[in-house]
Amino acid sequence: MSTTKKKPSAQIEQIKTLFGKVWEREKQKDTLGANDLEQQIAKIVGEIAKSNPGSAEHAEALHFHECAILSLARIPTDRKERAQLRYAAYALGIESVDIQLADKKLRKQLGTVFHAYNLAIDLIVGEKRYEEGLKYMLISKRLFKKLPRKARPSNYKLFDTNYGIAKAYVGLGKSDKAKKVLRKQLAPKHVSNASQFAWHDLRGLAKCAELLAAIDLKERRDNRQALEKAAAAKQKAEAKTAGKEGKEQAAGNDPTNSK
Repeated sequence: MSTTKKKPSAQIEQIKTLFGKVWEREKQKDTLGANDLEQQIAKIVGEIAKSNPGSAEHAEALHFHECAILSLARIPTDRKERAQLRYAAYALGIESVDIQLADKKLRKQLGTVFHAYNLAIDLIVGEKRYEEGLKYMLISKRLFKKLPRKARPSNYKLFDTNYGIAKAYVGLGKSDKAKKVLRKQLAPKHVSNASQFAWHDLRGLAKCAELLAAIDLKERRDNRQALEKAAAAKQKAEAKTAGKEGKEQAAGNDPTNSK
């Protein structure tokens, strides 16, 4: 796989410059200014989509457009408006990643792996769109494992990836699958040299361990509540039975009931 990078086109450079300005408007809470810049980006992305659809350039343009709208989404105070903007942004992110996944050359690049991961973790953790997020997280993991070893970051341990997978399974109500993923990732062979881990891997390890503990605690709490509920139901049934038997016994001892 070639390590040389193609020089970005003039249109991509223009989009990057406009995105930088959107980010500045975000800090200033300038909604009108940010909106105007986003529309300029959208126009250029449309031109690229028309002249070079489905290309690496098209995917990159969509990615920066996504980032611009996410920046714009952080300005409004209205939660509904923010959610609508994020939804629009991630639609562009999905389109960008799908273009990269459809291209055999792009699928073999580390950048595609991380674009799929970043999209997935945002969908899972930020948006709680677990099914979609899980799809892209699993793709990211599969593509990473297919990369030549020399193309992989030497210090990347997949803790964050497997955390995302497990988090999605929890959101989908599949805690057993989540535990299986986490226990495999936290096996001694993966953590025995943790003292030599980079900071981001230690953070990923901690997140996996914390999520596994949270699942375990929830299951214990749920089991305890189920036992308490069953015990209360049993006690209620026994009390009802005892009351019925008491009434029958009292009726049997009542002289007015004798012939």
